[in-house]
Amino acid sequence: MHRRRAIRNAVVAALSAAPEILALVPAPGVESSRVIPLDPAALPRVLVYLRGEKVDGYLTTSPREYKVQAELVIEYVSTFLPGSGPGEDALDAAAEALEIAIDRMETDLLEDLVREFEYLGTDVAIDERGERPTCSLVMRYQLELGRVVAPLIVDDFITAAIEHDVGDATADNPKDVVTLPIV
Repeated sequence: MHRRRAIRNAVVAALSAAPEILALVPAPGVESSRVIPLDPAALPRVLVYLRGEKVDGYLTTSPREYKVQAELVIEYVSTFLPGSGPGEDALDAAAEALEIAIDRMETDLLEDLVREFEYLGTDVAIDERGERPTCSLVMRYQLELGRVVAPLIVDDFITAAIEHDVGDATADNPKDVVTLPIV
């Protein structure tokens, strides 16, 4: 299973079982998706997904392991009826429930999947456009994980034993002789 899928599955399972989230969204209210359901009856929902990854260097050990940065997004989406709610107070209550569950998940679960877990921020939006007004709470986390590169045919971390001889070279006629042992 790919590491991004393993992380998404772990987050969905942990949030789905958290009592704070069960009180927030009816089951099955947590899913691995970045698509907001079109049916207002399917809301509220908690969506879990990862936005791209980037390599932030690599460890110089064998086998080579890349340090990968990925952004985990946990998004709470609910219907919004102008003038009735859920409004700011309900979004704050959702943020509090998610923060409690995520804090527990970070220490209990993700330590086996990621090296670093850092809170980046929360975006709050109320969209009153169209036939289906929604409000959303988007919580973003930076993850650092390792990605081991498949073993190479040539292990580039082996140090070669070489013999170097400049022989009878002069400054006008330089010579280098490098002898590598045959393995």
